[in-house]
Amino acid sequence: MAKTKHEDTSGDLSLDRLVFFSDAVFAIAMTLLVLPLVGGRTDLPVWEQIKHKVPELYAFALSFWVIGLYWIGHHRVYRRVRAYDEGLMLFGADRVLRGDVPYRDFWTSYGPAGFYVDALLFRVFGEFALVGRGFDAAVKAAIVGLAFAIVRRFGRAGLATAAALLVLGLLIYLRNYGVPVFPAVAASLVAVLALDAVATRASRRAAALAGVAVGSALLFRHDLGAYAAVGSLVFIAFGALPARSGDTAAGDRRALFVRFAGGLLVVVAPVAVWLLAVVPLHDLAFSLVEVPLRVYPKVRALPFPSLADAAAEFGTQRSLASLGPLVVYLPVVAVAIGVASEVSRSSVSR
Repeated sequence: MAKTKHEDTSGDLSLDRLVFFSDAVFAIAMTLLVLPLVGGRTDLPVWEQIKHKVPELYAFALSFWVIGLYWIGHHRVYRRVRAYDEGLMLFGADRVLRGDVPYRDFWTSYGPAGFYVDALLFRVFGEFALVGRGFDAAVKAAIVGLAFAIVRRFGRAGLATAAALLVLGLLIYLRNYGVPVFPAVAASLVAVLALDAVATRASRRAAALAGVAVGSALLFRHDLGAYAAVGSLVFIAFGALPARSGDTAAGDRRALFVRFAGGLLVVVAPVAVWLLAVVPLHDLAFSLVEVPLRVYPKVRALPFPSLADAAAEFGTQRSLASLGPLVVYLPVVAVAIGVASEVSRSSVSR
């Protein structure tokens, strides 16, 4: 089983020393941020020198804040393993490492990719929960970078930076480690970037890449992957695409659909065939279809938090933590803003 606490055996690196070393790295990084502020003209008054350094000061403050957020999040990595989602992933990875197969030898409603990726990392780096946390940190860093890249495609660098920082703050706030939802989200964001290339250049390679990304999301969280697949297919079928020379609109969409489906099947088909060969069909259907469609919605059928109750609690406690449950409304707000933006752009183009 993956170890959640350090064991003082020969050859193991002390966890305390590892924490101290990482703190030193963050401290050095924060110190080096001051280097761009050094130098410049010294014959000017102090306020003039500060005025000339405003861009560097802004970059220093923003970088210091971001590194500080990473440092705080990094310390949370060393806390104990959470009992439910992360524990299930570590347990499943440990079972896979010893030859068991998901859905046949142990029950789970997650896709298989998370268990096999963690098992591979355990094989390479050792069976420690910290290894899974490292993969989780890399995936979340990718999500932040992808959020920046997507917003940058449609707006200024400052807006993209603000969006990336908002995503970073949300990921730090969630404190949920090792769950397959984050790799699925990262893969879905890759598909969004690829579909943007489809929209601007009708790129068939980008359509294939979008299929590969959506297929990867399916293997981590098949429900999120299915949503991404439906959204991608709707976009390819009805989205505005540039015309390619010599192609009809219908023929071009068919070609894009074939490339997308091919990329998806390249990733999903081998895994699906293997699972069907080694896992009874009833067990697969129960874990991947019946539970997500019938059982899980009843378990998670909680009412949305009340805005009035959250406001009243904030007025009483004067703490931003009391507004934390309202984070569930962010997707609704994001979709509303996206729809309003598209409606506005369509009306202007007319």
